[in-house]
Amino acid sequence: MHRRPVLAVVLCCFITQIPAGWSVQTQPWDVVYTPDGPIQGSLDLQTGVVGYRSIPYAEAPVGRLRYAPPVQRQPWSKVHDGTQHGPSCITSGDLTFARDREEAAADCLTVSVYTPPGLNMSAQPSKPVIIYLHGGGFIMGSSTYDIISPYPAAFVRDTDTILVHVQYRLGPAGFVALPEMTEEHGYAGTLGLLDQRLAMQWVQRNIGAFGGDPSRVTLMGESAGAFSICFHMVAPQNAGLFQRVILQSAMCDFHFPTLEEGYEQGYQLAEASGCATPKDDAEQGQAANDTSSVLDCLRSVDEPFVQEVLPHRRGLLMHTGVRWFPVMDGAYISQQPIDLIRQGQMLDVDVIIGSNADEGTLFALIAYKLVIFPSAWPDLLRATFEPDMADFFLNALPDEWSAHHKLTTMFDNLFACSVRRMAGLIEENSGPDTQVYLYNYAMVPTSQWWPFSGIGAFHSSELLYLFNGDDTMHAGERRVAKKLRHFWGAFAHDAHLNQSHLSAGAGAPAWPAYTKSSPNFFRFDFDGRDPHPVLRESLQPLEQLLARRKVFADGQHSEEHPHELCELFDALVDENGYVHPPRPYDEAWYSWFLNIPVIIAIEFLVMNRLKLAAIVLAAMAFYAYRRRSQALDDPKKVQ
Repeated sequence: MHRRPVLAVVLCCFITQIPAGWSVQTQPWDVVYTPDGPIQGSLDLQTGVVGYRSIPYAEAPVGRLRYAPPVQRQPWSKVHDGTQHGPSCITSGDLTFARDREEAAADCLTVSVYTPPGLNMSAQPSKPVIIYLHGGGFIMGSSTYDIISPYPAAFVRDTDTILVHVQYRLGPAGFVALPEMTEEHGYAGTLGLLDQRLAMQWVQRNIGAFGGDPSRVTLMGESAGAFSICFHMVAPQNAGLFQRVILQSAMCDFHFPTLEEGYEQGYQLAEASGCATPKDDAEQGQAANDTSSVLDCLRSVDEPFVQEVLPHRRGLLMHTGVRWFPVMDGAYISQQPIDLIRQGQMLDVDVIIGSNADEGTLFALIAYKLVIFPSAWPDLLRATFEPDMADFFLNALPDEWSAHHKLTTMFDNLFACSVRRMAGLIEENSGPDTQVYLYNYAMVPTSQWWPFSGIGAFHSSELLYLFNGDDTMHAGERRVAKKLRHFWGAFAHDAHLNQSHLSAGAGAPAWPAYTKSSPNFFRFDFDGRDPHPVLRESLQPLEQLLARRKVFADGQHSEEHPHELCELFDALVDENGYVHPPRPYDEAWYSWFLNIPVIIAIEFLVMNRLKLAAIVLAAMAFYAYRRRSQALDDPKKVQ
């Protein structure tokens, strides 16, 4: 694990400029004639990859189609200009992760197709296809921004596959649930998933025109995109749309909102948007607003306003606010994904699933932009677990660790232990021929443009190396990037990764499958070693492990086995086997003050090129943090 003071990370982020989009030299390429219509592509002059960008797969979700299932785009006869990117979907939250907020629009339901160099589209056999669903917590992201979706030319070239990027509705536009939606069309809180499914159907109709094989489709996602796959792989209506899946940093045993919980948050949205009477007034008999329908009213309100009207959880999970996660609507999916997996009601697909070594650091950085007080740790435990379990967990980790280290360790292990459980459950409840592969990604970015210095192999940090082939990577990074692409490509090409002949092309050992009797996983890192398989995990007894860990302070403990705390974390799921997100909880006033108003002031100074003043203010804030922390007793027990 890699931990550094939050202040140093924040200053690096403010002073470093994040590139906004791709810079690629291209020229127009041949028109492809698909069943839906002709599309003009562009050739990447450096890699030979051809891109066909922002192809519409659905009608614009406006008017009566807003807050409704997507409708297949009508065929067109005029050549679609696929040489330029169209708008991103309208995001929801203070982190947009889109190329430019002004380039977002409701008419955003598009796919972008990338084909490998020298592809003869009429040749046989056709190329395997990978559909990529971007991450962003279901509230942000696009198919074109580097942090979420790095330019995929190297990936397409090295995997010899056709890649399809999908954009889908975000935030309330894609995941609000209202009773009137259920009455009108049956779906509530799952419209973003329906967008993704319609894009898969577009692939089935049209990918043959690009030289792709619709019978060899891999559905791949990271973060929210991978969480989406948890739903898609247990939805029987998706049979035949894909044959294998890759889930990067997803927890399929997450407890997703019930329909009643979705309705409650949808009512909050309607009330905040002026489309519903506050509950207290309604209980006193006051009339609702003049609109005859809450849904009709929401459709009349400016979409960017509705997307932002409710405050969001900081770091997607912490403190108060809303989360826009898929809902158990009884139409697209009737039960929690983990329950359907346990019942064996999963599509017959092969699986790669894994997580990163430092999943928690990015969430902590987003939630606590400047400092993390000692009180943040017990506050989070109180909101996440029952009192007895929270008390046990509070005392399980070394006292010497900072609140930041404890908090991020919790999220690291929630992900790592969840994907390990999922690998076992999928293998146990699938057919005899199903292949399941587990990985842990531990390579820390060092030579790339990432501004997030000092937060380790953070959530999503593998994407730049998986997709891109930047010449500025050092040798170790290039080696890991090559092997990532090698295994992802081999998986898409139908190969079993445990076959030794696969190592010939990338100099990598075979990747053994995960089974109950042999819980193997593959580790991607470059700490003096190549990426390598880890056979038959050897875990110490929990008591010995915790005793050993207590002798190490921050930054001094040894490298941990990614699953060494799973005995503890597996006991933290509830009686139904769900991982529950933290309940809403208030942040201490001093923490809020330093992490919100002060950070806004720092951002203002940086934007006005007063970086020295920003550094001075940050240093003063950090001094105040140290003084306040010393005045507080670091709680030993959860009250």
